[in-house]
Amino acid sequence: MPPVTRGRLLVTPATLNTKASLSQLAAAMNEDRLPRGSVLNSGWGALTDDETRVGLTGPVPFRGGEAIVVAEDGEVPEHVRGRLYWRQTSPAAIKFYGKGADQEQLLELRAADIFISRTGEDGKLLVLMTLKDAVSVKRQVTPYLTETVRTVDPAATLLTSDTVLTMGDGDFFRWLLWRTYNKPELSDTLTILELINLHCQDQVFRTAALSGGIDMDRMELLTLIMRDAVGFGPATFTLSDTVVGLDAQIQLWADGSFACTLGETGYDEPSPRAEKGIRVTLDLAHEVLPELRRAYNADNDWRTTHRAQSIQEAGAALLAAHTLWLSQFPTRP
Repeated sequence: MPPVTRGRLLVTPATLNTKASLSQLAAAMNEDRLPRGSVLNSGWGALTDDETRVGLTGPVPFRGGEAIVVAEDGEVPEHVRGRLYWRQTSPAAIKFYGKGADQEQLLELRAADIFISRTGEDGKLLVLMTLKDAVSVKRQVTPYLTETVRTVDPAATLLTSDTVLTMGDGDFFRWLLWRTYNKPELSDTLTILELINLHCQDQVFRTAALSGGIDMDRMELLTLIMRDAVGFGPATFTLSDTVVGLDAQIQLWADGSFACTLGETGYDEPSPRAEKGIRVTLDLAHEVLPELRRAYNADNDWRTTHRAQSIQEAGAALLAAHTLWLSQFPTRP
């Protein structure tokens, strides 16, 4: 569960339904800063805390910094920044110390950076959590964040099933594949540069992954495109956004979760390492992915023409390839 200052971002979005203001949310986090009575308890801190403590086992005594409210800046709206800490049993510590060791020795300090921002709809806030571990999201982060928010709004709810970053229906990745090779300029500001990896699943839940660059002449890909019931995603691809001046390689899931390797991501104007992860997270969530979602939702030609056309073309290409293969063998008289 890496803080955003580390090399690879893993981000899960959620929707926070609350009447609380951003200032109230930041204050609630700061009322619950580490340490909370015991150095083994969970609690809040700041994105500027020393990240080297994360991953240590045993008591890790320190005072967490304060969550802050950051003003609107360009495409990024006003938002709260804080870091949530919790303790989790470490398999490595169990292996080293043994299961009978003191519990303090077996607990590892984990962390996730949390961003909470306005969405343009009253009472709905976008939450970004820097982890893609469904177990930790469900057992640790979601319950603790909900508990914190409910200290100022007892009726608040936190949902990960549907957010402003959810990529529409199940056709999104099929569309992304077609646009990459036919019309990569998704909008005036957003272009798909390369599709690197694409997962798929058929109607009986068999999964496959196409990697090493996606070649539209590959027989297995043509077969998958031709089968209407096959679902695609997640996908890894590179894109360019001119609004924020960002070229990025990202992995994207249908629910809007995303991963990004900072070493494969660059700005027209470089950022200091300590700030780059924050900048990439916020720009992807508030500019790049919403623009990608808008491009998909606005592409009526895909729904009326190009989807069916892509299936027909895949079938024709597959037939032509099969015919060419058969032509290598002499026919018997």
